[in-house]
Amino acid sequence: MRSILVTGSGSNIGAAIARRLAGPGVGIILHALRNQAGCERVLDEVKAAGAEGAVVLGDLAEPGVAAGLVDTAVESFGGLEVLVANAGFPDHRVFGGLDREGMDQCYKVIMAGFF
Repeated sequence: MRSILVTGSGSNIGAAIARRLAGPGVGIILHALRNQAGCERVLDEVKAAGAEGAVVLGDLAEPGVAAGLVDTAVESFGGLEVLVANAGFPDHRVFGGLDREGMDQCYKVIMAGFF
């Protein structure tokens, strides 16, 4: 079975990627910070396409969350072959209004979570 992890897959681009990769012989771990409902909708769609799947919520800025996602893929599907590092942190303030704390949070989610 091909094992895939798509971070940030509860909506938008991540959800579209998960749908596109779904099919028989594929196991997909869907991830979001807290969008359980969105991930469950995508899970229904990937299962309808013949894939197996699981939903894992967590903040990639927190130590251990990324490793837990990989552990879930290993436990569920015997390994991890494909990582789609799609998660991001939208800060909707104009650039001039972004403070150091907001910038650090964006960096933690995008860069530290991927690492």
